[in-house]
Amino acid sequence: SGELFCFVGSAALVTSVIALLVPDGLAAPGGWVLILPSAISTLGALVVTLQGFRRFSDVLEPEERVLRRVEQVVLSVVLLALTTLILVLSVDQHQGRGGGGGAQAATFGALAALAGGTAGAGVCLVAALRARMAVLGSRLTSVRERLLCLNASPLDLDFPPCYPAGSLREAVVHLEPPRGDGHPTISV
Repeated sequence: SGELFCFVGSAALVTSVIALLVPDGLAAPGGWVLILPSAISTLGALVVTLQGFRRFSDVLEPEERVLRRVEQVVLSVVLLALTTLILVLSVDQHQGRGGGGGAQAATFGALAALAGGTAGAGVCLVAALRARMAVLGSRLTSVRERLLCLNASPLDLDFPPCYPAGSLREAVVHLEPPRGDGHPTISV
């Protein structure tokens, strides 16, 4: 989650700095650049979630997999909406406001509003998904810990050595000292 917060915080900071340089905001001829940090941040968050899913997929519970996949889809929709908003504002400002007639301006305005609303709703949905993942994570051991347990297991057992907190399934492993052949005896 640290990477995600880094992207969001950086986007907010860069947007604030750009806003100071563009006095008329989104209505300015170059106002569409105000949305670029959010789009770049969303792309970074999407890349991080894709990498995390690939890295941790072996130890994710089924609900965690679904939540992470839905998060990836929602982030993709947010990125598409922000890109659409950038393009609409850029084209609208290059053609000059009011130069193409009221119908064209209304179409651009409606498309920009739809793209902005979609991006905002998507960000809210990602926050809700993250909240559910946090609740799920509080009931299970951390994903990184489960991955560490899976990779650190020296035994080739038919079940993973680490289970979520409160799991009823436990393994007892006995290691007896080496016998005459020099190999210890392992029993489960």
